[in-house]
Amino acid sequence: SKGQHGSFLARPSKSRPGGFTLSVRWVGGDVTHIKIQNTGDYYDLYGGEKFATLAELVQHYTGQRGGLLRERGGAPVELWHPLSCQDPTSERWYHGHLSGKEAEKLLMQKGRPGSFLVRESQSKPGDFVLSVLTQQLDRADRQARVTHVMIHFQPDGKYDVGGGERFDTLGDLVECYRKNPLVERSGTVVHLQQVSQEPIQEHPPL
Repeated sequence: SKGQHGSFLARPSKSRPGGFTLSVRWVGGDVTHIKIQNTGDYYDLYGGEKFATLAELVQHYTGQRGGLLRERGGAPVELWHPLSCQDPTSERWYHGHLSGKEAEKLLMQKGRPGSFLVRESQSKPGDFVLSVLTQQLDRADRQARVTHVMIHFQPDGKYDVGGGERFDTLGDLVECYRKNPLVERSGTVVHLQQVSQEPIQEHPPL
């Protein structure tokens, strides 16, 4: 509903796990959607030049008069005015394709209570998971345990944790819960205190 010719935003894809969609406004107000592939190693437009990050891809195609991009009919697509690029991939807390078990291993080995990371959900493609090493001790072995909180990506492009406040980006959600404790469904109070900075070597942050 906002924007001018060449206005665009990048958002996570609901239909393709890990992928993104570039939505661009045309003259007359029409919006075209361009699919961005995320292989885990690079980003591209399902062919053509490859980029290490989503930000590099967007920067490459921005500000090119006549447009380097083409829509299906062959007409050029120009990117001029970024409205919002929901790019979590450059954040230190984002670990992309990481399983729940791998997240637990990483946090238990390297983290302290309050350490956290965000990863893509494997059970619900398009959603994300906040994995946190909590203060609460496991009664069996008296160790801190890892709590997994589902982050839902809604059809309107907002993020939430199953109720309560909704956010425009993953970054906004993380920043909010770094300042305010999050109460998980089981009643566990989750504090986000520090980013898990040392990735498992086989699965580095994207």
